[in-house]
Amino acid sequence: MFQSSAAKIVAVAEVVVLVLMTIAISWKVSIVGAFVVAILSLPVAVLTVYDVDCTFVGSCDVYGWIKTIMILLYHLVVIVLLILLMSAASATATATTAATATATTTTAATTAATTTASTADPKKKDATAPTK
Repeated sequence: MFQSSAAKIVAVAEVVVLVLMTIAISWKVSIVGAFVVAILSLPVAVLTVYDVDCTFVGSCDVYGWIKTIMILLYHLVVIVLLILLMSAASATATATTAATATATTTTAATTAATTTASTADPKKKDATAPTK
């Protein structure tokens, strides 16, 4: 796997970063958290070293397909997130429009009632007023 000197240098750098990251997380968070982060970071470190080695040595057909699938998955996730974002924005805009229409209708009804009440003749008896 490590046929090039550049891959060996990257491997050493990855090990140093993983050790420092594990120490820092275990110091601030917990040992279990550091262990989880180290386990999750290990595949990324191995793929990084393998990527550098493939760049220098070549003949990495399988890894090329793995990277292609990873890139396509990334783009698929971005498209799905954009669709969800656009539908959420559309729902928010529809709700805002409906709320504005309701407020306008309520305001118009209140204005009409106020106008009717203020223009009524105070000397006439209101038919809707309760009688004694």
